[in-house]
Amino acid sequence: MMNVERIDLMIVIHSLRGGGAERVAVDLAAGWLARGCRVMIVTQTDDREDAYPLPEGVRRHALGLAGDSAGPVGALWGNLMRVWALRRLVRRHRPAVVLGMMTRGSVLAVLAA
Repeated sequence: MMNVERIDLMIVIHSLRGGGAERVAVDLAAGWLARGCRVMIVTQTDDREDAYPLPEGVRRHALGLAGDSAGPVGALWGNLMRVWALRRLVRRHRPAVVLGMMTRGSVLAVLAA
């Protein structure tokens, strides 16, 4: 098994494109990092359109699974892929806490963990 850094706190949010919850997620990550926690922010989007830069030391993992779905079957499949991808990440890093921000992030975190 490969050597993977264990994460203390994993924050799950759709993106960091802008908005209050996104700002709070970055601020929480910075605060916990300053207290010595190993923090990872997980998004469905990549960092190309981020409005908020992450403090150095906060890890970022983009699932790359954001996007519109083609009908109900496509939506179900897309959501299953998101849950599976996050579940693999949770199992790999074994965070002490998984915090879902907003409805999407919270539901995804609950289903994956």
